Parts: sequence; structure tokens; C-alpha cells
Amino acid sequence: NTITEKEYQLLRTVLGGQYQYAIEFLANTGIRIEEIAITLDCLDFKDKSIKICNAVKRTYTDFDKHKTTLCLSKYLKSSAAYRNIPMTPNVEELIMLQLDMLKRNHIESPYLFPNTLGYLIEPRNITRTFHENLQKVDLSKRGVHSLRKLYIYRMVKNGMSAKTLQKIVGHEQYSTTMKYYMNVTDEDIKEEAFEVYNNMKDKYFS
Repeated sequence: NTITEKEYQLLRTVLGGQYQYAIEFLANTGIRIEEIAITLDCLDFKDKSIKICNAVKRTYTDFDKHKTTLCLSKYLKSSAAYRNIPMTPNVEELIMLQLDMLKRNHIESPYLFPNTLGYLIEPRNITRTFHENLQKVDLSKRGVHSLRKLYIYRMVKNGMSAKTLQKIVGHEQYSTTMKYYMNVTDEDIKEEAFEVYNNMKDKYFS
């Protein structure tokens, strides 16, 4: 399931706590949940970019007993997943809010989004927080991946080229990105039709 812009803005009215900015960061960058393991040295405030090169993964410590441990991996989903994403002003503001929250809570960590002890974050905790907040505003349960879809949809709707979007979100296949350009809703059709009308009314309908 996806999350609409209206639903996301409703969700934001109740967001709070340790993982608030992680959830907003996902919605404003389009990164995958496992890519949330961003280290501070991946932030380039001068170049206004964020390097995506790490992933949070679970590995078996005892296969027979199904015991796993959380680890930082350098192996991403595909070669296209290794990328630099833009640190737009809204994203930079979220980063500064997150860093300030860590400072206020005396959490020292090499990660931008650590757990409460400063260690590698457990993605399931973000997902659980996301679901709890959806429930607070009576929205149906859906995956955190819906935030990535929201970001992509926003960029498509506001005119970003498919090639640029492909690079930012790390799609390996161009066709994967293009699916979002083909997914036009009835609401999109109506909105764009009225926008075009307003732009041309003085020329053709005066």
C-alpha cells in the first residue's frame, strides 16, 4: 500500500519520539529502510549531499538455532544503490533536528539515526513506531516502503525527470522508475486538467 500526501501530513501531526526524524527522513529522501544506517561521515554539508553506502542487515550467528545479529553491511541491493543523494533544505533541517535531539539526550554515536544507546538502529523499531502512529490517526497499516513511494510520487508530480529520479532513489532498472510515471490517478488527471485550463483560459476562453 502507498500513503497519500494527505495521509502523510495527518501522520506528521502525531509523530514524536526517538524515531520521528528517521520516519520523516525516509519520506523526504526516498531511501530504503535498510539504508537508514547513515554514518556522520557520509554527510557533506558543504556539497549538500549524503552518501548512501551502508545497509542494516541481520546475519546468522547460529543457523540451527535461528539466532541472528544486527550488523552494518557494505553490500547494498545493487550497484545503483551506491549513490549520493541531495541534501535539500528540508532534509538538512531534519538532519539538524536529529543531531540536536541526540545532543539533548546525551547520545554519542557514529550514526545519524542510532538506537537509544547510540548503536546501530533496528529497522523493525522504526516500522513499529510507524505502525503505532498510523493507528493513532486511524490510518490502515502499511509498510515503511510506502514512504519511499510517496517521495517518488512527489518528485514525479513536480516534474523531476525519470533519469534524475532513477539516480536519486537507486533503481537499477530504468523501467522500474518509469512505472511511477505511468501510474496516473483520477485525482491527478483532474488536478492537471484544471491547472492546464488556468494557464490557457485567457488565450482560448476569454
